[in-house]
Amino acid sequence: MTDKNGEYIGTISVDISLSWLSQTISAVKPYPNSYSIMIGQGGTYFVHPDTTKLFYQTIFTETLENPDTAITSLGHAMQRGEEGMRQLKIDGEECFVFYKPLGNTGWSVAIVCPESDIFGSFNRLRRAVTYAVLAGLLLMLIVCIRIITRELRPLKHLASQAETIANGNFNETLPDDGRSDEIGQLSHSFSNMQNSLVNYISELKQTTAQKASIENELKVASDIQMSMVPRIFPAFPNRKDIDLFASMTPAKEVGGDLYDFFIQDEHLYFCVGDVSGKGVPASLFMAVTRNLFRIVAQQGHTPAEIATQINNILSHDNEQFMFVTMFIGCADLKTGHLDYCNCGHNAPLINGKFMQLKYTNKPLGIVEDGDFFGESIDDIHDMQFLLYTDGLNEAENLDHQLFGDDKLLELMADTQNLTSEEVISMLQETVAKHRNGASPNDDLTLLCLKLLNQ
Repeated sequence: MTDKNGEYIGTISVDISLSWLSQTISAVKPYPNSYSIMIGQGGTYFVHPDTTKLFYQTIFTETLENPDTAITSLGHAMQRGEEGMRQLKIDGEECFVFYKPLGNTGWSVAIVCPESDIFGSFNRLRRAVTYAVLAGLLLMLIVCIRIITRELRPLKHLASQAETIANGNFNETLPDDGRSDEIGQLSHSFSNMQNSLVNYISELKQTTAQKASIENELKVASDIQMSMVPRIFPAFPNRKDIDLFASMTPAKEVGGDLYDFFIQDEHLYFCVGDVSGKGVPASLFMAVTRNLFRIVAQQGHTPAEIATQINNILSHDNEQFMFVTMFIGCADLKTGHLDYCNCGHNAPLINGKFMQLKYTNKPLGIVEDGDFFGESIDDIHDMQFLLYTDGLNEAENLDHQLFGDDKLLELMADTQNLTSEEVISMLQETVAKHRNGASPNDDLTLLCLKLLNQ
């Protein structure tokens, strides 16, 4: 010590028991299993829970037999007077070491705290919270299952009843629990659907019955219509000088095409016609036209006169403005002379070529008291005549492509050696192939005639 003038007075020394110091410092425990160590400049233990190590071992002693770089690095850091914290594994347990130098003494003290002590409470709290959350989720799941089961019970009942209705039991009563929520609305909607379905099925049965009745009536009408045209071939089995065949195929149950032929006084009267429109109205108009043709032609008139009289009758009170195109012919079976009148109809084919018509005239039924002009051919023996309606050259396939006149001419170019029946069969098959599954878009009527020299 020195006085106020700086002169040396004396020295005061204090002896401290290291055992007491070790016990005092070791008594400071922030955690139950934590402990303190203190080392000198050489790493010698001055404080350690194992008193046998005091003064006799250093922090590096144990690393000589079992090298541990982490403890070695900690010892050097404490010798250098550093301050900090490190996480080490001491005696097989994870620990946190907090170290700090003691002033200028060259000593350093450290507190070793096991990780289990530091985070023990936290881990216990975490486990408790985890168990509580799991228990809460389990309880919530049980509650949700019970609620969902209770809420879905009427829905399952409704589904069961709906399945019964779906199986055809339409009179089954759906449950009505008086609910006003979504399930109640669904039940109400199902009930309305059931009533609508019952009504619809009832109406459908009536409609089906009516449709069956209409179809039956149309079948009868079709049979009646087909019975009005000659269907038995050979048409004149006792005559070898006539090769004639005809067919009529309506696009619907009944159609508006017609053909007819008969012999009177060695004259062959024949015609092919096409009524405007399709279906029942056209079939009725066709029936009237065919009967008029037979009645008027049997009076021995020329084709032009026949056309005039039929036109006047059809035009009178024709409020629906329906009309019919028609080709009318009369052939003298002895001389082969042909008189004909074309009334707005497709030009026939003679020997595979279109007939050159001087007069096409107008269709029948448009204007009353109209003039119709006829033409003639001196001798048609061994000439092949083909009369047809639009259902032939205007037949469409699935791509709406027409059969066409060019195709018709190509087919008829080399048919002079075929019989009339063979010609018509060939045309029908070719048209069916052209349609390729498409529904007929028009009635198809064909008549093929050849007068043979005997």
